Amino acid sequence: MTPVSYAARILPLLQPLGLKILMEPGRFISGNAGVLVTRVEFVKRTGKKNFVIVDAAMNDLIRPAFYDAHHEIVPLVKKGGITLKSDVVGPICESGDYFCKDRPLAQVGEATIWRC
Repeated sequence: MTPVSYAARILPLLQPLGLKILMEPGRFISGNAGVLVTRVEFVKRTGKKNFVIVDAAMNDLIRPAFYDAHHEIVPLVKKGGITLKSDVVGPICESGDYFCKDRPLAQVGEATIWRC
């Protein structure tokens, strides 16, 4: 949704109040202003799950832990190949320290660099 389309939807509801309305665009402007680059430290494969442990943590990108937000996760150098359902997790021993769960991602090994 653009700021103009948002204003078009909300103004008719607010105009009868006779108030001066101020809006701060915040995340709309700055939300896509950066990327998180992280390195795969370890890949742990169990009988049921594939865990990719990276050197970034929930304190570096809190939105997946707080809001279950989806962020694209891709290798800096794409090589193709097979994908595996994986959980990308940080090194903090906390259940909320994750970037994605059960997402089909390119199969990676240690020292792979990702962009989140």
